[in-house]
Parts: sequence; structure tokens; C-alpha cells
Amino acid sequence: MYKHMRQLVLGITFCTGFTALVYEVTWQKYLANLLGSQAKASAIILAVFLGGLSLGYSLFGKWSMAKKAGYLIKGCGWAEVGIGAWALLFPIIFNFVSEKVTFLSGPDYFLFFIDLVTCIFLISFPTVLMGSTLPLLTQGLSMSVSEAVPVHARIYATNTAGAFVGCLIGGFFLLPSFGLPLTMMYMAVINLVGGLALLILGAVQKNALDFEIIEAKEVITDSKNTKDFVYGLSIAFIAGFNALSLQTLFMRIFALSVGASEYAFCVVVAVYILMLAVGAYGLTKTKERKLQLCVNQTIALIGLFVLYFLIPYFPYGGHLLRTLFVSTGLAFYVYFFATFLVLAIVLAIPIGSMGRTMPLLLQVIKSRYHNLGSDVGRIYAWNTIGCVGGALVGGFFLLYFFNMDNVFKICLLGLSASVILALILERSSQKIVQVFMVCGLVVTVFLVPNWDKKKFTHGLFRYREPLEKTFSGPEELYYSVFKDQKILAYWDDPNTTAVITEFAMPAAKKGPKISRSIIINGKSDGSTYGDLATMSLAGHLPGLFQKSKNQKTAVIGFGTGVTVGSLSLYDEIKEINVMEISPAVKKFAPFFDFANHRASKSEKLKWHMGDAFRVLGHSQDRYGAIISEPSNPWVTGIERLYTLDFYQRVFDRLDEFGIYVQWIHTYEISYNTVGLVINTFSHVFPNIRIFIVGPDLIMLGTKTKHLPESLDMAARRFELPKIKEDLEILGLHSVEGLLSLELPLSPALFQDAGVHTLEFPRLTYQAGKDFFKGLGASPWAYLQTDKLKGVTRLETEKSLIKTWFDKAGDKTLVLKNIAQDTCGQKKAQFFQNWKSSSKICQNSLVALAAMGEIDTQSDTQQEGIKKLQGLSAAWQKGPVLSKKFKKYGTNDITDLDPRKELIRLFASYE
Repeated sequence: MYKHMRQLVLGITFCTGFTALVYEVTWQKYLANLLGSQAKASAIILAVFLGGLSLGYSLFGKWSMAKKAGYLIKGCGWAEVGIGAWALLFPIIFNFVSEKVTFLSGPDYFLFFIDLVTCIFLISFPTVLMGSTLPLLTQGLSMSVSEAVPVHARIYATNTAGAFVGCLIGGFFLLPSFGLPLTMMYMAVINLVGGLALLILGAVQKNALDFEIIEAKEVITDSKNTKDFVYGLSIAFIAGFNALSLQTLFMRIFALSVGASEYAFCVVVAVYILMLAVGAYGLTKTKERKLQLCVNQTIALIGLFVLYFLIPYFPYGGHLLRTLFVSTGLAFYVYFFATFLVLAIVLAIPIGSMGRTMPLLLQVIKSRYHNLGSDVGRIYAWNTIGCVGGALVGGFFLLYFFNMDNVFKICLLGLSASVILALILERSSQKIVQVFMVCGLVVTVFLVPNWDKKKFTHGLFRYREPLEKTFSGPEELYYSVFKDQKILAYWDDPNTTAVITEFAMPAAKKGPKISRSIIINGKSDGSTYGDLATMSLAGHLPGLFQKSKNQKTAVIGFGTGVTVGSLSLYDEIKEINVMEISPAVKKFAPFFDFANHRASKSEKLKWHMGDAFRVLGHSQDRYGAIISEPSNPWVTGIERLYTLDFYQRVFDRLDEFGIYVQWIHTYEISYNTVGLVINTFSHVFPNIRIFIVGPDLIMLGTKTKHLPESLDMAARRFELPKIKEDLEILGLHSVEGLLSLELPLSPALFQDAGVHTLEFPRLTYQAGKDFFKGLGASPWAYLQTDKLKGVTRLETEKSLIKTWFDKAGDKTLVLKNIAQDTCGQKKAQFFQNWKSSSKICQNSLVALAAMGEIDTQSDTQQEGIKKLQGLSAAWQKGPVLSKKFKKYGTNDITDLDPRKELIRLFASYE
């Protein structure tokens, strides 16, 4: 009966471990929405979560002393009921607290205190209750001291295995499918049912559980026991510190190897938890052996030492693994399963050994039976305090001063100390020899070279197909990919791994002879060459159209500073507030002064370090323009800047004529995901204009329809010498060329794409799958589909370029300017392969040809041009134009007044 009873309790323990991990992930997202997603906020959240567990271990450990088994099982049941009840109420409680603290402002120390108190209020109660499981069940299910180690190991392994499953199910299914509130509700039901089951088992099986107490034969003196506990608690603390510090490092390294998506982080946490569970499970049937703890810690130390030399090859391994899978939906799950298996093999020895540490401490530290729960509580309390230290110090504070490889070495040093403490604790006769061995290993660790930073520079995970040197080994591949690049700077800060790279420009290229890029977590977040047009226009568009008298603007994400530099050219703008989450980006800002009008030295620049969502929430300022250039939405934490909630916050911070600029890419993303962003954007901003610059979209959102009214002002500003010179670098020589970049894309097309909110963060998961598949969302191809021709024509009639053309006095000059900029030619003329150019380029050339304005000296187009010249003589013949224009590159010219049709034609994107 007792055996079956124990199996039932362990089954419930598995379920509560499952919910605990899902809670942790869900609370992390909830609280990040309130505190921000920077590393400091994450460290606070994790520290409070672990601190609650530590307090729970201690309190319930003391409470378990001299309690009967059935009573302890029921106590654990009541704890699970309490967790479930709090989880049911959590969304309501969170919304109440959020309204009270969101817009609080003040000094950093005040906000830190508010963040800490908020986290304690929201999650300390359930996390303290979560700390009841190990001490209560270890005491309640163990019949003797000698049985305590395997029983405790089984409880720990089962609970941790549940957490492993919860991590995968929660990250890959629950949160993407149901969002935060529903996920909380489902987990609450599991806890309530599990708690009720424990209450029933504790009551019905009371007699079976209240077995005879079997005391340990060996009773250690109090002084000896006290000294053992000091050593044991020290090992527990070091184990906790290392566990959280290394987990943070593994997550960062894995992000550099396979991309910083939610799925990647889910895999790392799941592998980490599973290896801890497997390590503990190995002790469930193990008898006590001399020096077992010491041997285990030594194995963990050697495993981590070997891992240190393997880590620089993780990015190469990630690329190699990625090339083995096709970019399809099913392959997405197979790929991450394979990634999980490979990482599990790599981490099995060091992390599995770490999973054995805590159960082994119970074996070494002798205790009376009645003290089992108390001992477990004390040991795990100190272990969790170490985890708090790992979250705050190893995973956050140390990264302000050291790169990741040096933090890894500090963890090796801590693990070495735990080996020495284990030798002392177990009173080994070989203690001196092993101490010298450990010290020798420590010295060796600090003599080995640091990691080759080049290997963590540009994420190889973005190459989905094998490269020429992929299978020639890591060194040859790294050389072939990075041979033309120089690393100017590298730094790991608590939020990011930031790298500045440089390569020489082609000799024929005008302007700067070099290009520099800033690479964040293995992904380029801007370059002074390939991204120059997008970043520059993100500043120029609101600058040209700014009708607001407000002299303040805000830029979210400094990047290369090109946007800030473009804004600084406008005399009307007196203050540029940059909201930047990464200290490294600020530190590296001067590297780009050669290409951004010395933006980092601008008197207009004002830094705000922190999460933009948080900074805007605390700000009481209003802005004439806010420009958001975050990273790709598949990058974890970034998706919050694309939410309905954030757009509403931005809307509230803009004045009447304020302009909000939002960047989004069209590569590695699906039409539906782009539509999700546009639809969410349109739910807040009633007036939207979308411009396309290469593979990027720039969306302008306003409260009023003032952009068409501001065209004359924009044209005047365009002609200002310093602004015109800057735009000519981008190939834009006229305001017509700039306006021609607008897409006739109606937000109404994406009404069924859904809305992305903080409570239902679907974008990050959807974009993560798109990134794996390497999809592309070409707006041109989308607009040319048959079903959209009517919509496209309607939107073209409302475009800024059409409005400008209608009011222009010299329409021939307008057409020439359009042809010049959209065709990329020095003057409006036909050129070889002109029919492969954009539709607006083709149509403007044809319209000019029909008007007799085109230079006809092109040999490649001589015959066609002659025929087009003939059309000018038939200018008033009406219907004959329709068929002839179709032959020479025009689209759908109806048999209407040819003058009107030619005016419309140049702006048609059909």
C-alpha cells in the first residue's frame, strides 16, 4: 500500500514541477511587461522568484520537524491549493498593480526599490509555497535516515523532470497558442486538482503513512554536526551560484549559435533542467559510498573545464546542424529536437553531475530522522540563495566588467572551491593530494587563452544552406566568411554581446572608404553601407513632414546612430532622446561618427538607458516624432515593441501632429506576420503611410491626416543644402523620388492577421518559425496579384506622389524627377533591361516617351523608342493608346482620356 501511495505522490510532484516552470516563464513575461526586458529587470524577477523558494524551503523545513507523515502530505496539498488560487487571481492582481506603478517616475534607486517591492508582492506568496515540496515530502516519504537520500533524489528528479516537460510544452505550445492569462488558468487548475489529491491521500492513507520511525545508528555530536553543516551549506551556495551563472552564459552562447529566439532559450532551459533531473535520478537506488560527493564535484569540474574549450565551436556546430534540415514547418520541430539532443549530450556530464550535488549533501551530512525536512530546507535555502547570487552577480553584475569567458572561469574557480570543501567534509585521507590537483587545474584554467571573439561575431546560424567551406572544418569556414572583416571592438554586457566590424568599400564606391557594422547577439543591427538608406530615411521622413512645433524627438535604439544624425540636420529639432537598452551600444557609438554627422557628439543627443517600453511609461514628455528601430521581432524581448500596448503608449506621448515611425523587415518573415504588425499598428494609428526601402518597410503613423497638407513644407526642407546633400547620397535627388517610395498598401488587407498584445505575444513565436523557414514577404509580388489590382489602384489614387503630381505646375519636370530617382539614372532615359526595373520606373519612362520628352539615343531601345515616339503624334487620338502602350511595358491603360491615364500611369504599381 505504501509503495503505491508513494508512486501517486510522486506523480503529483511531477505535475506540480510542470506547472512551476510554466509559471516561472509566464511570470517572467508578465513582469517584463511591467519592469522592462533589460537584464536588470530579469535579474530582479529571477532573484525574487528564487528568494521565495529559499524562504519556503527554510520555513517548511522547520515546520516539518516532529510532524507525522500524513500531516506533511496534507500540508503539501494545502500549499498546492494556495498556488493554484493565487494563479487564478494573478491576471486581476497584476492589472491592478500595473495601473498603480506603470507611470511612476523618479531616481534610479527609487525605481529599483519599486521594482523589487512589486515583484515581491506579485510572486513571493506562490514561490514560498512552492518551496514546500522538497522538505515536506522528503520528511513525509522517508522511513529512515538511510532511505532519505534515494527518496529525496527521487522527489527532486521527478519534480525537476516535470519542470523539463513544462518548459518545452509551455514554450512551444501553451504560450504561443493561449497567451498569458489562459496559460495561468490552465496551470492553476492542475495545481488545484493536485493539491486536492494530496489532501485526500494525506487523510485517507494516514495510517499507512504514519510508519514507525527508524533512527540512524550513528549519532554525530552537535559540534561536529554544526561544522559539517557549515561546509555543506557552503557547497550548496556555490552550487546554486554556479547553476544560475552558467545557465545565463549557456543561454547567451546558444543565442550566438542558433539565434536569440524564444524557442532557442526554451531548449537551453529544458536541457539544463533535464540534465539536473537525470543526475539526481542516478542516486535513487545508490547506496552510500566514500568520497562520492567529492568525486561528483571533481567530475563536474573536469566536465566544465573540457566544455570551456568546446564552446568556441558552438557557432560552427549550430551552422552545421542547421544545414541538415530543409526550411519547412515540420522540419522546424525536428531541427529543435536534434538541437536539444546535441546540447544534452554536450552538457550531460557537467550539468548531470551538478544535479547530483544537492541529494549527495544529504548523504554526507548525517542527521536524525525528525530533522530530515529541516535539513533539506536549510540546504536548499542556501542553495537557492546561491542561485539568487548567480542571477544578480554571475548573470548580471559581473558582465559589466568581464566578458563571458572570464565569468565562465570564475564559475570554474567556484566549483574548484566546492571540491576542496567536499574533501574536508568527507575527511578524505587523500585530501592533500587532491587539493593540489584541484589547485593545479585552477591555475591551468587561468592560463588558457580566452575565447576567439571572431567566432562569436556574425551568427553563422543565418546561413541555412552549406557554404563553400562548411564541411572543410571550422577554421576554414570562419576564415572564408570573415577574411575581409576586422573586429574593432567586442564587449559582453548584461544585455547583449556587441561587436563592431569593419570592411573596405569597393574602390569605385563614392563616399567613405570603409563600412562598419554593429552586431548584436550574432545578428547585424545596422551597417553604414547596406542599411544606410533605411536608417537615414527613418530620420528624414519625420524630419521633412514634421508639422509639430514640438522640438523634442525620440529614437528607440541607437544602432549606428545614422537616424540620430539625420534628425540632427533639422534646425526645428532641438532635442533627440535616445532610448537604448545596451550599455555596449552607447560605449561603441563613437565608432560610427564618420558616417552619421558625428551623432554621438551632437549637442541635441540625450541618452536614456533602459527598456524603451519602460522609459516611455515613466516619461511625461510629449514628442513631435518617435522613431522605433528595434531588432527583428523573432529576437526574444523585442516583440514587446511591436505590441498594441506599446503603440498605445507611443500614441499618448505624441502631440497632435506627432509622427511615429516603425521599422519592419520583409526578409525571413511571412506575409501573415508582416500583416500582424501592420494590423496591430493600424489599430492605434488612424492614418498610416508605408514606404519601402530595399527589403525594409518604414511605417509612418499619425493622429491626423496632415502629411498630404505638409508636402510643400517637405519639398522646401528637401532643398535645404545640408538635407539635400545627405539625401543625394541615397540616390534621392528630388522630393518626387522620395515620395515614389510609398507603397499603395492598405492596412485593411490584413484585418484577419490578428493583433499582437502583451497578454498574447504571438508575434515572437510566429516570427521565430518564419526565421527558421527563411521566408520572404515581397510587397511588390503581393500587390501584383490579380485579386489586389483594384485595391492597389484605389490606394495609388490616395498616395502622396499622386497628390503631389496633381498639384504640380510642371508635370513634365515631376515625371523626369521620378524617372531619374526610381530608375537610378543620372537623367530620365531608357537603359538596358529597363523593363526589369520597378513599375514606377517603367511607367514614368513610357509616359515621358509618349510626351516626346525622352532622349532616343539608346541603341538597345532604338526600335521600341521610335514606335513610342509615334504615340506622341497620336496624343489626342484617345483609344489607340491603350493597345500600343501595352506592347511597350505599360500595364493596364483603359480607353479613357489619355492625358488622365498618363498622369495616373506613372504611379501605378499593378
